[in-house]
Amino acid sequence: MLRMIFLGILVAFAIFEYFKPVKKLFFGLLFGSFTLLLVMRCGQGIDYFSYSEVYYHGWKYTTTEYIFDNVMKAFHSMGFSFPVFIIFITLVIMALLYVLLVSYSEYKCMSLLIVYSFYYLSYFESSVRQLLALLVGLVLILLAYRTKRIYFALIALVVVPFIHVSAVVMFLFLVPYVVSEKFIDEKIFRGRVWLKYVLYGILCVCLLAFSVKIGINGVADLLPTKIQSRISTYLDGSYNKFALLNRAGFLCLIGFLYYFAKDKVSLVDRYLFRVYLVGFVIFCALFSVDLLASRFNMFFKFVEIILLPNLLVKNILPKKAQVAIAGVCVVLLCGYYCKQTKSTLELSKYHDVNYFNYPYFSYFNIEDMKDLRDNDAVHAGEEFYYYTGQKERTE
Repeated sequence: MLRMIFLGILVAFAIFEYFKPVKKLFFGLLFGSFTLLLVMRCGQGIDYFSYSEVYYHGWKYTTTEYIFDNVMKAFHSMGFSFPVFIIFITLVIMALLYVLLVSYSEYKCMSLLIVYSFYYLSYFESSVRQLLALLVGLVLILLAYRTKRIYFALIALVVVPFIHVSAVVMFLFLVPYVVSEKFIDEKIFRGRVWLKYVLYGILCVCLLAFSVKIGINGVADLLPTKIQSRISTYLDGSYNKFALLNRAGFLCLIGFLYYFAKDKVSLVDRYLFRVYLVGFVIFCALFSVDLLASRFNMFFKFVEIILLPNLLVKNILPKKAQVAIAGVCVVLLCGYYCKQTKSTLELSKYHDVNYFNYPYFSYFNIEDMKDLRDNDAVHAGEEFYYYTGQKERTE
């Protein structure tokens, strides 16, 4: 119930801020509550117990994510428990998120609502390595773009793959960074901006067709055997039509708002919009392999937390249309949160739990989890028994 209450609070703040600015103090309290919700959690998140097992026993395979691995080993060697380590990582993540929102969002409460609806359960509670890599990269790349000092971006692109290897895709953030919108519109398309977007749509359709008909598996067959063996677990050959509709729908919404924002958009907004377009191309190319498509596209899709709120308050549509669109966005975000909750409950093997009574477990009540969740050897293993007091840790 605590989770739904917090969702309701975020919705209320987002609606209020749309009509009247929220004081920094109140936003700080809201953000602090969000941080506390994450910091105090225990055993929550699909990968929580898996990370705990790695923390105490090491990886079962050779990892190239040396930065995350060495920080984890350092905490373990100093005698800290895994909960202390995850609190540290959470505080770093939330500090980076705060820098992003305060520096670039002009509708901060809506940004928080998007974070909570889209990413809280799947990334802030679970895929913390990928999220940490993304936030480090995004903060440094936007700093580079704003200050015109590209070395910040280059530092980010060198560092982030050693936090999570999938962050290597952030090299594509350099495409809209280096190639200016003015050059594309005036030199290549000679002012025919409509043609640019028509060709973009055709490219996306072609990539989708290629992905479904031939797929990444067909390309992978051309690679050396060693590389094929490393990526084979990701090439499941499945695709998610809902994910395509979701991303295409939000792309159309953001494109529509971007068009009606006209000259009110900032340089950072323009850059993030082009990053978003690049991300959808990547998604289309990888569409037939859902896991890869979602993993890689997330780095680009995450810019929605800045881009969508900014465009909601900058577009020049009639006031009634603006309010209607903002209202639809709030409803969609609440619906998506419920979908995320349903997926998390299924993957985490909870029983007799729904959207409204999804329990929040902290360090004070973690032992109660055993009554509501079945042990899942893939995601929990022995760690589940240690945290819920059914076994004692021997080390």
